[in-house]
Amino acid sequence: MFRKVNGQNKPYTLQTSEYPAIGSLIDEIMYFGSDTTSSRPQRAIYRECAYVSELRRRNALLLPIFGFDRDPELASLAGKSCPS
Repeated sequence: MFRKVNGQNKPYTLQTSEYPAIGSLIDEIMYFGSDTTSSRPQRAIYRECAYVSELRRRNALLLPIFGFDRDPELASLAGKSCPS
């Protein structure tokens, strides 16, 4: 987590008492069963511009909080089908 201090992003660790309620953070959970390996979407999903637009919107919201930008990765996956 990062917080702005004097105009700069500084690392910040949430204290347990500061954790928000899980219900305020998510609207649903996807359960893939007892297999704990990761599940990767098919590359074809990144040709759906509405989906890519939503991922870019979420990236813009999370960038100031977590400090890493996923837009280059999204651009690579979407290619020319969904330009920035």
